[in-house]
Amino acid sequence: MQGCLESQAFLTVRMGEDVEQGLAAALYGGHNGQIGGHPDVGNMLLFAHGQPVLVDAGCFEETHLHNLPRIDSCGQLSGAVYRAQDAGYQLENDYAAISMNLAQMYPPQVQLANWQRSMVYNRGEGTVRLMEVFDLNEPKEVEFNFITPCRVRTGEGFAQLGPVRLKWEKGLKPQVEELEITQEKWKQLWGSRLYRLSLTTSEPVMRGRYTFMFNALRTFG
Repeated sequence: MQGCLESQAFLTVRMGEDVEQGLAAALYGGHNGQIGGHPDVGNMLLFAHGQPVLVDAGCFEETHLHNLPRIDSCGQLSGAVYRAQDAGYQLENDYAAISMNLAQMYPPQVQLANWQRSMVYNRGEGTVRLMEVFDLNEPKEVEFNFITPCRVRTGEGFAQLGPVRLKWEKGLKPQVEELEITQEKWKQLWGSRLYRLSLTTSEPVMRGRYTFMFNALRTFG
């Protein structure tokens, strides 16, 4: 089954009826004009074996403090006119996919011509792939961000986020930052800190095709 998404649609997929096993993922579209909302259209969430791995903390407003890209140090714009375009999904027995164009979310000075963000859940493999395909009108530094409550350990081309292994292609530089949580209501949920894994292009780029693969592995190395 396939179709188009409503402006506020939210697609959630998991391995099966038992949510405590394997990966569960979500990605949402919409616009940045919601009351109390943040500039975070296209944000992705991920759970593994019932544990949160990629989260929307709720206490951070900036785009790069969500699971979203930042272009030339610029995040998304706020307002209802800034919305995902051409959003659609496909649901089958062995996989589910969602895709949307985020090009209109970012300010004009980044000169973004196209940004297609897609997420594919492959139940047979037990993997989630996040794919970013984009075109810029001039070279810019691009940064991919992932917010997690798990301690992050990095290796060559991969990182371990608790029970999940994240792999990426060559040409990205990883950096891990601790994010202090000061508000008591959010401390009760996440503790005193979260972590931001940022993967930045090694040089400015005009176009790109990057795939980030998540697998529920409990090993490191």
